[in-house]
Order: sequence, then structure tokens, then C-alpha cells
Amino acid sequence: MQDLRRASALLVITALVAAGVNATWNPPPPPKFQGLSAIKQRIPSEVNGATRSDDTDFAPEVKAALSAADLIGPVFSSPDAGRIDVLLIGGTDRSALHDPRACMIGAGWRLENDHTETLPGTNVQARLCKMVGGTADTDFEVLYLYVVDKTIIQQVTQIRMQMLASALIGKKGTPVCFFRLQRAVPRNRPDDPKAAAAFRDFAATLWNRLEIPAHLVDNG
Repeated sequence: MQDLRRASALLVITALVAAGVNATWNPPPPPKFQGLSAIKQRIPSEVNGATRSDDTDFAPEVKAALSAADLIGPVFSSPDAGRIDVLLIGGTDRSALHDPRACMIGAGWRLENDHTETLPGTNVQARLCKMVGGTADTDFEVLYLYVVDKTIIQQVTQIRMQMLASALIGKKGTPVCFFRLQRAVPRNRPDDPKAAAAFRDFAATLWNRLEIPAHLVDNG
């Protein structure tokens, strides 16, 4: 009988621990993030001769997956770099912080020339890579970085460590912004150096105008 009581107590304790772990790893969805409001207002209609021509219409599944995040997708048309798609995702660690490489590879792309560069005229390092081999008619060059609570992150290992820290420590409410730019590049032939330079100059100018670290705030 005593062994039965011990076994029953152990089952109860195990169930409580399991419930606690489940609550920790599967928390309720956070409230809709509003911390990009000031940044959204700072998006200009013209950057280095590139004009804002459109805004991305995010697919329903994207909105559902990032239901607690704030999404901004202005599209610019540059005379030298062509179409530049800008993406800003704001949220908390749990809803906005992810490894972009996993998303690109999961969508069927292969990554080449994955490296960091300093944005022209700044001391900000961004990550760049080329997405190749997808179903589109062209390949794409992608430039991105994260701002996590005022700190700029562009190394994949840093992103993963932040993700792990978020999961283990539960940094609820930590403001995060994903800053990403994308442009089409020729497939199976050399890129235009003028277009590549214009793309980087555009990124640096837009970054300076948005002042993300200064204007990224939490939901409070």
C-alpha cells in the first residue's frame, strides 16, 4: 500500500512538472506588438533616388504565423538596383526572432556567399547572402540584421543563442526588429557592380533614416 501511495504521489508530481514545462515551452500568444509605430512613420517615400512604389501584401499564412508581430513591407523601385523589397518584423523574442537561413532553405533555396559587410558610411555590420536555385526566374541577394533590445545582431550563432536564451529564460516583452532587404540578381551570370553598390547604399541610407535602435520600444 505504501508503495502504491509513493507511486501515486510520483505520478502527480510528474504530471505537475510536465504541466509546468508545457506552460513554459508553450506559453499563450503575446499581445499584438506595437513597438514599430515610430519606425513605421519614419519610412520615407524616396531613398537615394529609389521611390516607394508599393507595399507587400502578406499571405494569410504569414500573418497567421506572425499574428503577434508587426509586419511592414514597403517596396522601392531603384533606377540602379531595380526592385528592392524591404521587410520589417517587430515583436518579442518568441514571435519575431528566428534564423532567416532556415526559412530560406526551407523554401527551397540554396545559400551562397554568406558573409557580413559593413553598411557604407556606418559602423553597422549586416549579413548578406545569395539565394539561388529556387523556382523563380532569378536569384536574389538578401541583406539582413536583427536589433534585439538596442543590440545589433547579424551572426547566425548569435541569433541562435538569443533564441535559446528566449526559450530557456523567457524574456517576455524584449523588443526585437528584423530588418531585411532583398533584390533580384541575374541567374548564371555576373551581377552588375553598380546595382550591388546601389543596393548597399540604399540599405545604409534607409537604416540611418529609420533609427531602429532608438525607436524600437516594447509594448509598454
